[in-house]
Amino acid sequence: MQHTFKFLLLVSLLIGSITAQAQTEAPIKTSFSALSWNQSIRGIHYFVGSQRIDLSIPNGAPTPAYECWADRSLTFYKDGPKDASGEPISIPIASTTIASNTPDPLLLFIDQGNQTDQYRIAQIQLRLQANGQDLYRIFNLSEFNLMTKFDEKRLALDAGKDLTLTLPGINGPNFGVMIALQMPSETPQEWQLAYNTFWPYRAGRSGLIFISDRPNRPGKIDVRRYYIPTQTAPEPNSQ
Repeated sequence: MQHTFKFLLLVSLLIGSITAQAQTEAPIKTSFSALSWNQSIRGIHYFVGSQRIDLSIPNGAPTPAYECWADRSLTFYKDGPKDASGEPISIPIASTTIASNTPDPLLLFIDQGNQTDQYRIAQIQLRLQANGQDLYRIFNLSEFNLMTKFDEKRLALDAGKDLTLTLPGINGPNFGVMIALQMPSETPQEWQLAYNTFWPYRAGRSGLIFISDRPNRPGKIDVRRYYIPTQTAPEPNSQ
């Protein structure tokens, strides 16, 4: 009985020590940049502890990096009516959590067209391989499996996945792009053409391509593209 008591006491002390250590561990800071899918978003804010951080989110290029806590809920707000003390009430419009092992994601804000959870946030890893070739990083944020054609390249892209496409030199100012959706059906290979157009081509320019569902339009997609300079391959070390 005495040995059992000592064992339980030891276990209790160990649990208390581990709990105290976890509580005293400093939170981990990370950072993010942000981009709006639709119109620019102005007059929003979030909190790091008690500090309020104001920001606006453009729709043409990502914001600079902002700091926040990792592994904790990151909620964005807009100012609502004022409270009894005259301070505006923070109304949540979107939230996400950035994991500590997710380095510096891009937060893509997609307007859902409703008042609750007004924006959906998609976390994007933007790193492109620096190999000197023009690359298109394509993110399928929609609920559909896609069949795509970029110039002469045909590629399948499942829902929620992304891929990197290397574009060879194209003889002309533009190239054709087609996107078909795999529709819910008893026939698994039923596809519906949803996007068919030409994109301008310029050597030395890579692209970030986002494909998302169109709010309140079942079976429709929106496509956004953002261009960045192609990264050049590092020169080999001279001997």
